[in-house]
Amino acid sequence: MRSVEIAVHLLMLSVMAILLLGNLSENLVRERSPGFPTVLLVCDIFMLACGTGCLYMASAASQGLQPALFYYRLFACSSFALYFVVKTVFVFYLLSYIAARVPVPAVYGRIVAVICAVSAVCWCISVFNGMFYHIADGHGVPGSFYWIGKAGGYLVSGLLFFVVFRYRRAVSLQDFFIISSFVLLPVAASFLQQAFPAFSMQIAVSLSLLLVFDFLHLKQVRLLAAQEATLAEERASLLVSQIRPHFIFNVLNTIYVLCDKNPAAVKPVIGNFASYLRMNLDALEKSRKIPFEKELAYVTNYLDLEKMRFGDDLCFSLDIEEKDFMIPPVSIVPLVENAVKHGICKKKGGGKVTVATFREGERIVVQVFDD
Repeated sequence: MRSVEIAVHLLMLSVMAILLLGNLSENLVRERSPGFPTVLLVCDIFMLACGTGCLYMASAASQGLQPALFYYRLFACSSFALYFVVKTVFVFYLLSYIAARVPVPAVYGRIVAVICAVSAVCWCISVFNGMFYHIADGHGVPGSFYWIGKAGGYLVSGLLFFVVFRYRRAVSLQDFFIISSFVLLPVAASFLQQAFPAFSMQIAVSLSLLLVFDFLHLKQVRLLAAQEATLAEERASLLVSQIRPHFIFNVLNTIYVLCDKNPAAVKPVIGNFASYLRMNLDALEKSRKIPFEKELAYVTNYLDLEKMRFGDDLCFSLDIEEKDFMIPPVSIVPLVENAVKHGICKKKGGGKVTVATFREGERIVVQVFDD
């Protein structure tokens, strides 16, 4: 029977390791930082590994072998602690999932964290005094306060089910049942473990995570992929709108005129125009924010090109107090273009465009205005 339990743990450990590799590959491809799903998988894998080690050392520890007893206690404490860490991280993952749809009080997460921390400490103490659980003849035997020890897990499961039920309108019916499995499977395991030792609490939690990843997380991944595709289309449209044919014609016409009137000025204009086009292409390829200074260089290139057209009718100034921050690509140039087109061009004698940044409390304000 012990070999069956170890085999089940190793099988589940392999499955979760494959899931983790897939998750890490996905994060690498999409250039995302590890989130709750990655942390959940890592903690679950370590929990299963410690649980396997605990099962392996249990038989030797029951014979009184001191090295085996030491390692059994080490693996058991780690397994219990990681079990409650997984529960805590899952609750925070669930709260973030629901909070993306409706506001959810953060107090639920804090309550679960406290309950799990106290429960983990108590179960680790039980490894030494056997109040909840001890080893006899190589098998786990419930202690005198076994069901009291289960109270922490039941409280977390009850709170989790309450949150899911309260905010059931924020999730689909399928999501509701998938999330509920994280409550029902561990509770079922606590009652069935004596009859079916292989169906441990760790295995029940891992099965729940499998369901969550197969349905809930993959659903989010598909939704994110669709959003990224939409964003790419919008970025392409923005690029087309930025490189307007009439603007290219005006710049090329300016270069044509300068070739006769001022040949020395042609080279800088071509350089600015090339930089302007390159930045447009870069903006199409990048989905993440860029440093403000890079966007500012883009703005400056555009204004230099327009100044070659309008001459003294167009002046511009940069009043930059804050520059160490990130900004979406091609987010300021459209504002500057509007200021030139609808402000300066329609004003007799031209005018001045100003780009300014300053800090206002915790925010950084970017302003574009003309006179």
